[in-house]
Amino acid sequence: MDGDFVSLLTKHAMVREAYSVSGDADYVLHVIAKDLTEFSDFIHHHLLPHPNVTQVRSEIILRSMKEEPGLPVKGG
Repeated sequence: MDGDFVSLLTKHAMVREAYSVSGDADYVLHVIAKDLTEFSDFIHHHLLPHPNVTQVRSEIILRSMKEEPGLPVKGG
């Protein structure tokens, strides 16, 4: 990841996780916002103006179907 982009992400507590990925996207961010206005402001005022960002595609979680923390590792 570009240092300037990492710096941008670390400035915003709403960015909870960030991954460099293969496929159509270069990065996947897990962002938690209090509402759609805050999320939209983050995208339009911080992400899109950044020189390394040319496009943003977002997906909103409507409902959690299953959450399993940790890894399913069996004890010895």
